[in-house]
Formats: sequence, structure tokens, C-alpha cells
Amino acid sequence: MKRLMTFLTLGLLLIAGQVSADITTGLVSYWPLTSGYKATPTTVLDIVSNNNGTVVNAVVGAESTAFDGTGDWITFTNSGLNAVGATSITVAAWVYTDPADWDGTYDAYIDNADANINANDGFGLWISDLGGTYPVEGTLSWIRTGTGLHIEIKSNDNTISSVGWYHIVVTYTAGTGVVYINGADETASAGIGSGNFVPNTDAMYFGARNSGANPFTGNLSDGRIYSRALSPGDVAELYALGRNAMSNATIQGVTLTGVSVNAPAPVNFWDLAKDLIDRTGNIDGTETHAGTNRTFNDPDNNGQVTAIGAHLARFESVGGYRALLIEPEAENLVTYSHEFDEGIGDWVQTGYESTITSDAVVGPDGTVAADKLVQDATAGSSHAMILTLVGGDFTDSASVTFSIYAKPAENTWIRISLRTKNNNTVTAYFNLATGVVGTETVDSYGSETNAAWNGFYRYWITHDIEASGTQPRLYVYIAEADGDVIIDGDSTSGIYVWGAQVEESPVPTSYVATSGSTVTRATESGEPHFTLPTGLFDEKGTAIVWWRPGWDMADTSGSSPILTLLNSAAASFLYIHSALHIPTSYDGSIPVDRALTFYANTWYKLAVKWGYLVGGVKKYRIGVDSGSGVSWGLEGTFDGSYLLGTYLRLGFGLFSRMHLRGLRLFKDVLTDAQINRE
Repeated sequence: MKRLMTFLTLGLLLIAGQVSADITTGLVSYWPLTSGYKATPTTVLDIVSNNNGTVVNAVVGAESTAFDGTGDWITFTNSGLNAVGATSITVAAWVYTDPADWDGTYDAYIDNADANINANDGFGLWISDLGGTYPVEGTLSWIRTGTGLHIEIKSNDNTISSVGWYHIVVTYTAGTGVVYINGADETASAGIGSGNFVPNTDAMYFGARNSGANPFTGNLSDGRIYSRALSPGDVAELYALGRNAMSNATIQGVTLTGVSVNAPAPVNFWDLAKDLIDRTGNIDGTETHAGTNRTFNDPDNNGQVTAIGAHLARFESVGGYRALLIEPEAENLVTYSHEFDEGIGDWVQTGYESTITSDAVVGPDGTVAADKLVQDATAGSSHAMILTLVGGDFTDSASVTFSIYAKPAENTWIRISLRTKNNNTVTAYFNLATGVVGTETVDSYGSETNAAWNGFYRYWITHDIEASGTQPRLYVYIAEADGDVIIDGDSTSGIYVWGAQVEESPVPTSYVATSGSTVTRATESGEPHFTLPTGLFDEKGTAIVWWRPGWDMADTSGSSPILTLLNSAAASFLYIHSALHIPTSYDGSIPVDRALTFYANTWYKLAVKWGYLVGGVKKYRIGVDSGSGVSWGLEGTFDGSYLLGTYLRLGFGLFSRMHLRGLRLFKDVLTDAQINRE
């Protein structure tokens, strides 16, 4: 499939069923909205006027851009019409929609104004299911004119009544608006009004209204804006081009700048944003995980801590992207993880000058299950709760992480402490209002929050549990300020707490709820998995994936496969080396690697290309993009094929938690420029 990436400086003539110059006259902007037309992974190209768009969570695929209606869109500085002083307008796009995704109101798929359409210039194109005076299963558009009115352009009812692709064109000139659907005039209300169209410099959105309101669920491709009203013949000609008009076109009689001809498309593309669907091929993924005790921060509910059932993949919003979460086995060694009352569980307040008010507020899971740790009336004392653990549950000298969700009430500081098996106590203070750490004596620490957590942060400390005979212990103190836990108690003031967890891990993993005994979350090693594409890994190709490790390189103590073609870490296609602790690829003969000092919760683009010739010898290598473009490790001789099994597996035998997104496989060996665009 051809991808012609162009920046046009003269009129465009596409020869693909003889498209006339009329289709380009007055063309202000044209966005193919496909992966072949991206300047960067988060920038879609306007191939006419360089009015490029910034992608926010939407998935730019080989043939269209997908929006799931949950915080994803594309933004543009403006529509570009203000630059040419347009008094007429045409907006056109191919729109994929499913009435099952509608909510009985309207979904904005292209919009160029803020929330008050009556007070601003611009335009908007919406899918409508409003009824009444508005279309049912149709389109509703509006155009702002210089007379201070917005002209509504309504389609006939039931013109968009089934799932599928629709070519929608809206034109306006001299007080009259027309809407075309699949080349035909479907105008129910001609939008009679007065005045010329008035452009503005407001931001333009694809996939939502300004600020993300009225989100659109579906796909868009071939977005166009003209500074004139296309004629019915023009619209019919544009519709006849079909979707992805640039994909198979040839170009004549124009000057081109920055052309990339025949840019390859992935044969398989899993965006891993909300599902395991192959966007360009037919190899959908499978999650085979019978275990329970798994939770995730649900991106469709502002990150609420949510339990998930068996055989389901987990997706979260991290570092600005939706991505797949994969974790190793972990055991929460805290009993009664969110029941802190000593009358219920194993936590103790008596003798530590505190009490518990059970189920005081809504916790990070959306239920009224968070407790309040309250000062008693003792003056000049610390106020805390403790939990004594079983030393035999811990491996000597293991890296152990203690985490707890907390929120300010009357007090705004917390101190959390861990007593090791060698009777050493380490501590960290945190500001509950900001999540910022104060005084600390631990190996590492951190905090995070989500919009749905009702003001809670998750705080953690990590330290060597050491080796001796003392039983480890957890302490949670109400603090007056950084470094100060001595308080004159008032029997009322305190802090809110929920979800305590202790695990042998250098980082906190997803929350595992417990009651009277410890609970283990089973590993997701090798899940999900995908059937191996035929004839790819034994010939030539390129693989690209975005990887976000949950741990620092310095914490690595074993191999951590990322993409494997066999159920063996030694035969991993892409993995973190057990001794070198750097990204490595192994074809079964001699491994190649790329030096990288990686850090937790940071996105890295990893790339492997194989089967290309250098001096008549097949080579392969691994590359990393840390933000300034891909750079490569040393080449190795490719023995002609990777060791192949049945499946491409994600995270087989992984060391610690990680997130993945944007997994692409190409049958071509991509250039650096092409890799940098993905």
C-alpha cells in the first residue's frame, strides 16, 4: 500500500480515477489521518498547509484514526480558514460510527469553537441522535456568521442508521448550508440565514468539542477544509475517490517538499490502548489468565482502583498514554489490607494513642471503605497504628516495598515506617496535600494519585528487609509536620487510610486486597499472546514497541523479556539482559544489545530490525529512542531466522511490572526517519 507524504506548494492533481483540479481549488487543509502521514508519533500531518495536529490518546492507524470517546482527540491551533479570510466553507471527512455508541444527544467529530457556540465564530460537525427538532440518526452542523447567528444545517433522519463508514460533507455560502452524505444531498433544513461565514483562531478538535466535551466514538480519515463551498459535482467527485485517497494515488504537475514515497505500513499493529485487536492485520490477541486478585487503575473511570476478572487484559492511562499493564506474581503480606480497626483485623492502635473510625469516606475503589486514623486525647505523644509481620515470609535481604493510600483530614502529614528483620527502622514523611516527600531514610520512595481516588495518594517506601530474627513491623503515624509526630491529641483529628500492601518488589505493584490471610496475584508472564505472523521473523522486518518499565535499571536482578517468540528467556526476541541489564535481541546464535540506563515510569521506544544486507551478509540490531530519535547498538550477523514457536508472547518471565503500547510489525526494514515517525 502506497503512502505519499507530501507538503504541497502548488495546486494538486491526483490521478486516481482522474480527479480534477476542482477538488483542490480552495483546499486549505488536508489530513489523511493515517500512520503514513505522521511527523512524530503524536503529530498528524496536514499535507497542504502544515497545520499539523497534536494527537491526545487517539490511535492513528494504517487506514484511519480511532477515538474511543474517553479522553482522546486531535487538536489543531486553528482551522486555517482565518489565514485566507474565508467567507464560505466546506468541511469533509470519512466518518466511521456505530449507533450503539451513541448516547441520545450528539457526538462532535469536528469542532472549532468553545463551549458557547452562540457567542463565538467558527463551526461544528456532529453526529446527532437528539430527535425533536433535530435529526434522529443523522448529522447536525452549525456555521457562525457575521450577523451574530449560528446557522444550523440538519440532515434527514435515518441517514446514518447502521454501523459503517460515511462520507460527510458540509458546505456553506451566502446564507445557505448543505449537507451531503455519501455523495448525495441529504439536507433536511437548508440552514437559511444571512451573512458570510466568519472564521476564528480558536483551537480545532477532531474527536470532541473544545475541552473534550461531547466526545466522539468511532474513526475518522481524509479530513478536508476548503475556503469555498464545493458544488454537488465536486462532492460527488470527492466521494468517488473513496477513503484513503492518498494511499494509491499518483501525483503530476506539482511541486513537492519533503516527500516520502511508498512509506511502509505495518502488517500487524496492536495499539494496546484498550483491547488486543490487530488494527492492520487479522491476528487479534488472546489473554489466558485464569487467576483473580488482580486490580487496575481504570482509565475509563478516571483511574479508579477496579477489580478485573479472569482472561481479561488490563489497560491503564500512564505517562500520557493508554497502555497494556503486565505484572509478575506478587503476594501482599499485609492481612486485612483495608480493615485497620484492631477489633476486625491485625492492626493495633491500643498503646499507640490512636483509634480507628471504620468506613469513614469513599476510597480509591469508589466505595465507602476508607478508614480514619484518629488521635486519642493523649498530650505530647505520637499517634500511630502498627502491624507486626512474619519474618519467615520474607527472603533475607530482599528489596521490600510498603505502600498505603492516604488522604488528609485535619492533619496533612503522614509518617510511614518499616522495621527490618535486623531491627532497624526506616522512615519517610509525606505531605498528604501535595504528595511530596519530606524527611526520609529509605532506599527509595514515591507517591502517585488519580482523579478518581477522592483526594488519596498512594505512598510507598522501599528498603532492604535485611536478615536476622526480628519480626518486621509496619508503622503509620499521624504527623504534625515534616519530621514531627509529637501531637497534643484531641480525640478528633487524624488522616484517612486505605489499601496497605507489603511485597517483595523494588516498586509497588497493583493493589491486592486481603482479609484474614495474605493473598497472591498470579503472574501474567507471557500474556497476552498472539499467533506468530507467517514468514516474518525468519526473513526480514522491523518491530517497534513503546515500553514503560516499572523499575529502574539499577534495581534489575534478572532477565525481563518484553517480546518473546519462544517460551524461553534465553531465546527472547526483545528482552532486558539478566547480567548486562540492557535491551537485547537474540536470534539463537549471537545476541545484539543497545546500552540504556533506563528509569522507572519512563516511556522508551524500542526497535529491532533484522535480515538486511551489509556487504552481502544479513545483519540485525536493536535500537532505542529516549526522546531524540532512534539510536542503535552494534550490528550482529543474523543467522537467517529467530527461534520460532507458535506465539508472540508479551512479558514471558518478566522481572517486574511494565506497560506496553503501539506494537508494530513490518515486513520491511525501516529507515531511521520512518521509525522516528511511528
